[in-house]
Amino acid sequence: MKSLSVKVLIGGVIALLCSSIAHASDRSDTRVTKDICDASANQLASRVSSQELSEIYQMVSSAVIPDLLRFATGRDSLMADLRKKHGNTEFSNLMTSMKSKLDAKQRQFVVELINYQEALNRKDTDRFLSADYPNSKQVAQIVLCTLQTIYFDPKPTAEGYKRFTTTSFNSGHFEHFDISIKNCSVSKTVGTGSNFSEPEHWDGSQFVVIDATLKNEDSEGRLPFEGELVIKQPDGNILRYDHSETVMAEGYGIGLRPVNPFVTMPTKIVYRIPSDITGEVLWQPGRNPESRRLWCTFLYEGAKP
Repeated sequence: MKSLSVKVLIGGVIALLCSSIAHASDRSDTRVTKDICDASANQLASRVSSQELSEIYQMVSSAVIPDLLRFATGRDSLMADLRKKHGNTEFSNLMTSMKSKLDAKQRQFVVELINYQEALNRKDTDRFLSADYPNSKQVAQIVLCTLQTIYFDPKPTAEGYKRFTTTSFNSGHFEHFDISIKNCSVSKTVGTGSNFSEPEHWDGSQFVVIDATLKNEDSEGRLPFEGELVIKQPDGNILRYDHSETVMAEGYGIGLRPVNPFVTMPTKIVYRIPSDITGEVLWQPGRNPESRRLWCTFLYEGAKP
């Protein structure tokens, strides 16, 4: 199964969110108190600048998505509070079904996506939902109104959520090889256990260690290539790290070693990256004309969620 970029996936969920709000907002059978929601929106519009209002609604949109995914993975959420108070709905049944279909890798991806999105949004949520912000009650009400609109939609759209349960984020077929990421770690040292084989320490840098397997599915020996590490920053900028570290220890790197037919080669590939970087970390294996990528992790302020 082809890997799916997080940008496409999040984009689909945002579109789904907007669609849900548009379809449900005019229905009288939702339990959203329309008068209260309208009053909160009108109060905000009369009190803040158009720029600030835009920032508020962007924060609301960004805050709703992690809450939906929190609910789907069984974590604390405002959606869970709605279910406790009002019982199950078509939407909650959809989320429960999604949760039951997530495998371990898919669940790991969703949980780390939640943490990443919340970290990126924390500055704005702290600003607009803080007790010190004079319009925090109105903002909190709009968040709740948005969630209620989605929660009580009698005909929720499932496609955006199904992608989480049908996409392999850590494995795929690349030309001659089936490639899987077993683990992707980020730390100040590689962890070889030997000063001789450990890459040199540089101030301001850290290492991404990709623990992967590469299985040759061809009928003759094939040479794999390491490819490059890609980091998508929140502003859309893409950084490419096309040089891996040389680690003089058993089990690291690929070198010039062909892999025989139907043999699986385990290896660890190491890339040096900045310590203070924020973004989505992806691996783009070599021998990959479509430039497809596998997901590693999310980083913010140089630390994993």
